[in-house]
Amino acid sequence: EATAKGEGYDELMDDVRDAPLLLLDEYGMERATGWTRERLESVLAYRYQRRLRTFIVGNEGLPTAGPRIISRLSDRRVCLVVRCPGAKDVRPLLKGGTA
Repeated sequence: EATAKGEGYDELMDDVRDAPLLLLDEYGMERATGWTRERLESVLAYRYQRRLRTFIVGNEGLPTAGPRIISRLSDRRVCLVVRCPGAKDVRPLLKGGTA
């Protein structure tokens, strides 16, 4: 099991950093600690510098991202922001409810 202090963590982070495609879902919804935010910003900076594909999905934009990450994600040479105004949450449909 990979943990922040245990063996295996470095290998896990290497896999995340170097994955051909990384998808971060519900970005900005977590209550990240300073340590967690640092790790995430490090991964995003690494991927940005190497032009690795990263998809970030979130309902709230990038409210928790630091200024360095926001500036990189705003770089139109390598980033594309797609907004879906009015998009509905489909999770209730998956549970048999209505959206």
